[in-house]
Amino acid sequence: MSIRLIAGLGNPGRKYERDRHNAGFQFVQRLAERCGAALRADAKFHGIVGRIAAPAGEVWVLMPQTYMNESGRSVAQLARFYKIEPGEI
Repeated sequence: MSIRLIAGLGNPGRKYERDRHNAGFQFVQRLAERCGAALRADAKFHGIVGRIAAPAGEVWVLMPQTYMNESGRSVAQLARFYKIEPGEI
C-alpha cells in the first residue's frame, strides 16, 4: 500500500495560527507549495484540501477545520469518499 492521504492536524482560526499544535497545518501547506498543489476549502470534507500528483498516484492533503479533537470526522469523510483505506493514511 502507498500513502494516499496526508492529514495535517491543527486548530483553525487566526488565534491558533502560530501555535505549536498547528505543525500539521504548516507541514501540509509547505508540502502542497513544494509540489505545486492548490489548497482550497471544501465544506463537504470540513477542511482545506489539495491533490498532489505523485509517481504512485494522487495523494490528497487535508487540513481539517474542525479543531483537533474532531479532526477524525474530516479525515473519515474524505477517506470514505475517495475509498482510501486506513493503511493509506
